[in-house]
Amino acid sequence: MSTWNSQALAEGGIQRIYLCGMPAVGKTTFGKKLAKALGWTFVDLDQWIEKRKNTTVAELFASGEPTFRAAEREACLASFTLDRHVISLGGGALQDESLTQKLKEHGLLVHLQIPREELITRLLRNQRRPMFKGLSRAEIAQKVSELWKVRKSAYCQAHASWNPLMGVPAVEESERFLHGSLRKSTWLQQWLPEPSEGRFGCIIDEQVARLHSDLLADLTQHPQFLGAFTVPSGEASKSVEQWQRLSSELLESGLKRSDSLMILGGGVTGDLGGFVASTLMRGVLTLQVPTTLLAMVDSAIGGKTGLNHAKGKNLLGTFSKADAVLFDMDFLSTLPREEWVNGTGEILKYGFIADPTLLEELSSSAVMELDANTQRLMIQRCADIKAMIVARDYRESGQRMFLNFGHTFAHALEQVAGYGTLAHGLAVMLGMKAAIWLSNKRGASIQDDVITRHLPDSVQEVLAPMRDSMDETLEALIAAMDADKKATSSGLRLILLDAVAQPVVVDNPTKDELISAWTHALA
Repeated sequence: MSTWNSQALAEGGIQRIYLCGMPAVGKTTFGKKLAKALGWTFVDLDQWIEKRKNTTVAELFASGEPTFRAAEREACLASFTLDRHVISLGGGALQDESLTQKLKEHGLLVHLQIPREELITRLLRNQRRPMFKGLSRAEIAQKVSELWKVRKSAYCQAHASWNPLMGVPAVEESERFLHGSLRKSTWLQQWLPEPSEGRFGCIIDEQVARLHSDLLADLTQHPQFLGAFTVPSGEASKSVEQWQRLSSELLESGLKRSDSLMILGGGVTGDLGGFVASTLMRGVLTLQVPTTLLAMVDSAIGGKTGLNHAKGKNLLGTFSKADAVLFDMDFLSTLPREEWVNGTGEILKYGFIADPTLLEELSSSAVMELDANTQRLMIQRCADIKAMIVARDYRESGQRMFLNFGHTFAHALEQVAGYGTLAHGLAVMLGMKAAIWLSNKRGASIQDDVITRHLPDSVQEVLAPMRDSMDETLEALIAAMDADKKATSSGLRLILLDAVAQPVVVDNPTKDELISAWTHALA
């Protein structure tokens, strides 16, 4: 279910959105805007407590913090009767673990977070909050760090995370997410409103078909199943030849405009299958079922389809959002270690452009080492970030460009190394190192240690021959960047960072800047 789509909220039985976050993060301002966009009502919990108790929060605290916390808990429980409401929570509400779980059971819990320096600036500028009144910037910074350590574990339990500086999502345009298992009979009913009116085919990665042959056998028994159409694993499959083959096989099978396609695989299968689905009969109903970490957090979301061309990656493609995306966590059980690392590159990207808590969580642990629930929440947070950005800028004329952080560098590296030689997620990690280097040269102060931590030693085997002929490598990389589809008529366009969670568009970096960035990334 997509967090911000009001239809999906209703289908999921969600009547309340609870906003949590640090002081001065903007819960009230954002909450009012979100409520207006949804056609709901906004409630500030502290103000509601004052109205219910006919007193002020300050007076309740004067009677002792336990008195206020009791009133806060009482108000939270009473909020479960408020339908179609956006509710801003006070700082202490989530300190009660049992109350946090009840809030999550009765609504959608969203953690709002802005860059730390912006938060400190706001607290310094407006010192009405007793906790920060009269403090210097350094003292506020220390207090913020202490408060974050206390509240971090509670905030990380939120269903979703969002940076309010990026505005309010276009709530009616975000994608429909489904969560469940293909091995359960309800998935098709969730996907197809009228299953009896059409058939469905399955474009499936050949390795996924081997690993999950039992699932494919079950699908084959479905009375509406049209057939399975396999895709060879690997980047080379994103080709015009594979598109023609699949299109011909599907047409020969009798696929009609009223039928549907399920696309089952990782990023390559999703990109290729999405292109097939968007071009057959000008588009058929599509369900994306990502089976890799990278596809779950990134490529299956947002409607970009693509084929590679001799002149560059994804130069052929369409914008065509799937009708739904099904997240089936069972597929991760067969994911090899290198695919967990591959997907980590995209998760780190979301950390750098929107959600710093992701960087903190990955500073000491690999994704595959986390417990299943933490993995699920991390994947959901990344998917929600992308869906919300795409909802605001589907055709990539504004904020969606931020999702390309590190990618212009990465695509050039993949092309020069040879498609399939370097996994996309690893190329993105190296691309982000280059982008961060260039950002720092332009005045930022960002650490890339978390990226280095997740780069496997195997990357050095790919980079070694490129370093042996460094001058030729650099010329080839810069030429590939100039041909990138994100270059404008006036020159190359990059996404850099003013700070973590503050992406910025930069046009026409100099050749010397690019050489410096590449030299650092490939070192």
